Amino acid sequence: MDEYDETIYGKVSGRPDLVEQWKDGCRVRAYERKAWVKKMRALGVRASHPDDGWVDRENNHLQLCYPDFERSLAVGSLIALGDPENYRLVRVTKVDTEQRIIPDSLITYEYEPHESKPTHEAPLIITPEQTRAEGRHDREAAIRVKVV
Repeated sequence: MDEYDETIYGKVSGRPDLVEQWKDGCRVRAYERKAWVKKMRALGVRASHPDDGWVDRENNHLQLCYPDFERSLAVGSLIALGDPENYRLVRVTKVDTEQRIIPDSLITYEYEPHESKPTHEAPLIITPEQTRAEGRHDREAAIRVKVV
């Protein structure tokens, strides 16, 4: 979910206060995800994927089944595995188009850990009131970033 879409989340029904809380949570999560992807791209990360069952941690290979974003990976590319709260960076060492379970399916990427993480993390400070931003739902009006 990259964008908050009022047409989708506006369809929920129930107690008005709970509906608004749920919608606020959806907005916050969408804005956090979008800001994180932007930050990763600025750091030169070429793809992001949850650190889940599609990642073989013992053999250091993965398949991008449902990436948050992906830009033409090659040997040397950085991939962020995880989510905005907890992630690790890995570097592609091999692109294997032969090791597929089903022909024409996902490509397998072998990787090695990439030791450096950004040293100046900028935590996102977002409140439901900010996501509303006076009725506007654009990212610039809703997200406040505080650098520590």
